[in-house]
Amino acid sequence: MEERRISTREMFWNLLEMELQRGLRYQNHFCLLTFNLCRIDDQANGKGLQICYQDLSQCLIEELRETDVLGFLGEDQLGVILPYADPSAGGLVRSRIEARLKCDEFNDQGYEVMIHQTCFPRDGMDMTDLSIRRTPFLYN
Repeated sequence: MEERRISTREMFWNLLEMELQRGLRYQNHFCLLTFNLCRIDDQANGKGLQICYQDLSQCLIEELRETDVLGFLGEDQLGVILPYADPSAGGLVRSRIEARLKCDEFNDQGYEVMIHQTCFPRDGMDMTDLSIRRTPFLYN
C-alpha cells in the first residue's frame, strides 16, 4: 500500500480552489477542517512543535478517507478537504477526530489542538468567505 502524502501549502490551496469550482459548477457540498496547535503557557516540558504536527498528521491520516485531502494550509496550520461532505457529515468527521484526540497526549506535550470547520455553501461561496468565516471548536 502506498504511503499517504501531505500536500504542500501551494498544492493544498490549488486543490481547495478546484474543489470550490467543482462545488460552484455542480452544487457539490464540501467541508474544510483546519487544525492549529497552540502552545499551553504553563507547560514547561514537551515535544517540539514540529514533532507534535507530525503526530497530529499521523492521527489525521489514520482517521480520514482516501478521498479526503490533507495538507498544509499555512505554516502552522493543517487543513483537510472533505469532498461531498455537507455540514452534518463534516461535523461527524470532526467529532470522530476530536474523540481520537482525547486519547492522544498533546496536552501532556504542552500543546492544545484548535479545530475549525467551514462548509461550502453554508459558510460562503468564494475563497474569501471560506477562509475567513470559521466556527471555532477548541479541543484541549
